Amino acid sequence: IAACSEDQTDNTYVQLLAALEGSDAIRDFSLDVGVTRIHVKGRPGRLEPVTASAGSRLGQPVTFAVMDETHLWTPQNGGKRLADTIRRNTAKMNARTFETTNAYRPGELSVAEDSHRAAEDRADGLLYDATDAGEVPSLRNRRDLKKALKRAYGEAVWVDLDRLIDEIQDPATDPDDARRFYLNQIVTTSDQWCEPKLWEAIQTRKALEPGDTITLGFDGGAVDDATALVACRVSDGFLKVLGLWEKPDGPGEWA
Repeated sequence: IAACSEDQTDNTYVQLLAALEGSDAIRDFSLDVGVTRIHVKGRPGRLEPVTASAGSRLGQPVTFAVMDETHLWTPQNGGKRLADTIRRNTAKMNARTFETTNAYRPGELSVAEDSHRAAEDRADGLLYDATDAGEVPSLRNRRDLKKALKRAYGEAVWVDLDRLIDEIQDPATDPDDARRFYLNQIVTTSDQWCEPKLWEAIQTRKALEPGDTITLGFDGGAVDDATALVACRVSDGFLKVLGLWEKPDGPGEWA
């Protein structure tokens, strides 16, 4: 059971301990159940929580891995390396990974974002299931919000939807966070400049053609960064990278 922190692994592990308590599975599978890990008696098999120390997991024989809260697994905290390591290990064992997550924040390059993109590309070997609450123009409309929450939570009838609405409509709750964590909607946040759907719509429009009216955007670099030239069609905002020059290795200026 893998997550970015020990506390996050508890989200899954404590549920497993509760399910095993008084269960015949302990006897049927000869389990030695502990607070921090579970061993199979007489065999080397075990179940344990692990965190983002990816290097220590290299080559580990894994037969099944739960990757929890992967919207938090980013390159910065070692989550991407951990996911890569786990997937390599399960591939060698012809095993599976099971990923659970809230809606990711676009642009953070999280494992959840990668998995969503792979699902959109219909990647082989991936079973993807997500429930979106649907269109909710205003979070202040209590009636529409409750209908959306019913769609998002489905058969989780034990959830108090009115309590969630109170939390969503609390002035201290960020609307973007409310949409991500309660409605399972992938949205940008206030410090991001563009909605993903708008960007994708621009990217899918037809290519530049002779006679198009365009503007050019140029970002030059002489020391540490790259240089780029981008064309934008005035009529619909279609963007085309005309040139991208990376700084060569080594110190000093370049042209």
